[in-house]
Amino acid sequence: MSCAAGCTIGGTATGAANIISGNTTIGVSVTTASEGNAILTNTITGNGGIGIDLNANGVTANDGAKTAGAGNRLIDHPVFTSARARGRGVGASMLEHLLTEARSRGYRAVRLETGVEDYFAPARRLYARYGFVEGEPFADYWADPNSVFIHLDLEAPRV
Repeated sequence: MSCAAGCTIGGTATGAANIISGNTTIGVSVTTASEGNAILTNTITGNGGIGIDLNANGVTANDGAKTAGAGNRLIDHPVFTSARARGRGVGASMLEHLLTEARSRGYRAVRLETGVEDYFAPARRLYARYGFVEGEPFADYWADPNSVFIHLDLEAPRV
């Protein structure tokens, strides 16, 4: 990705997605000091390296750190379900496992960011079924018209 900030690769409109495949190295590189970039609904597969590389230095730790001056601020990696697995309970199984693990570790809440586009509607419905509610941005996130921030209180009685 070669722009200062705010670039988009793909999109949610019909025909906007790309197939990013066959590169000898990584699929998409978000380089240093480039933030606010969106990589939406693309198929990223069959490249010589990882699919999306933030800061051009390999796998980014999922540690909650947001680093100014780094590719997309090193925002932790998203979780997606393969298109072939959608509607088969895979996302629900993953979410149940993650919530069980969070509870076993004594976490009091889970906060997630997801998209507002129709493409993300199935994920938002899944989260709502598990009790997530919309809320304010958290941690180092900021209000973004393309984002929905959802929260689940793990200490509340389960319904």
